[in-house]
Amino acid sequence: MKTKLLLLVLLISMTYISCQKKAAEAQQPDNITPVTIAKGEVNFSSLEIGNYVIKNDSVWQDILTMFSRAINIDYFFTETNIDFSQYMVIAVIDTMYPSASYSVDITDIELVQDTIRVHYTNLQAGDAAVPSQPFHVVKIRTRNEPVEFIRY
Repeated sequence: MKTKLLLLVLLISMTYISCQKKAAEAQQPDNITPVTIAKGEVNFSSLEIGNYVIKNDSVWQDILTMFSRAINIDYFFTETNIDFSQYMVIAVIDTMYPSASYSVDITDIELVQDTIRVHYTNLQAGDAAVPSQPFHVVKIRTRNEPVEFIRY
């Protein structure tokens, strides 16, 4: 009888520990590796400020058209033909600053509890007298989870 009770307690303990470990692992973020396809700043021209999640070619062409009005796409973009069956594009276009050399930087993309979190910040501060508007455009593997942008 004592052996059966001991085995039962041991089995319950192992099950509890296993469940706790799985719960802890489920809360750990999974990093998603972005590939930068454009980064820089626009001077004297205003792009539409915003955080963009682009999952199809139609929206992507609209974004490229917006950029082409302000910059030389061939100079800033490493690629413009995206296979949207495999990738999605994430873009952060910051506000216009009164001086140049500001940046906006996507620093981390992670999957946390079924949400893609895009962390971004300004790593460089401006010091020139020319107005500028920074942007950062990346691609990641196509995902279906909602995207949340977090500025810090």
